[in-house]
Amino acid sequence: MKKVVLLGAFFFGNLLAAAVVVPGPTVECRFGGVLENNRAGLDEAVTYVLVPGTGVSGDFDPYEFVLTMYADYFSVEVYLDGDALSSMDLPIANVLALPIGATIFGLSTVYHEEVDEFVALQYECLRAL
Repeated sequence: MKKVVLLGAFFFGNLLAAAVVVPGPTVECRFGGVLENNRAGLDEAVTYVLVPGTGVSGDFDPYEFVLTMYADYFSVEVYLDGDALSSMDLPIANVLALPIGATIFGLSTVYHEEVDEFVALQYECLRAL
């Protein structure tokens, strides 16, 4: 009985350690705001662990973003002062099939009317883990 309990504790401890140390598939997205003089006025990055039903959002005035995973899709939504500016829904199987460090989608550039001296937003996402 003592061996069974110790062996069970050993396996459970290893499973728990693996769950804590090894995160799920991870995506890193970078957002860059372009000013009217073609200089970068914003350079932000966010890392998101792909967990179904969860998401992460951020507010980099005047832009907001939402990264989520729902059903079988990874979604990127970008807003400008609360109005939808751009969005992408990608099959999660395609994201998981990429090697670490690969671009999930190429650099996306969205031009818009000038807001707080910003005239465009560039963003891309990479498979981080």
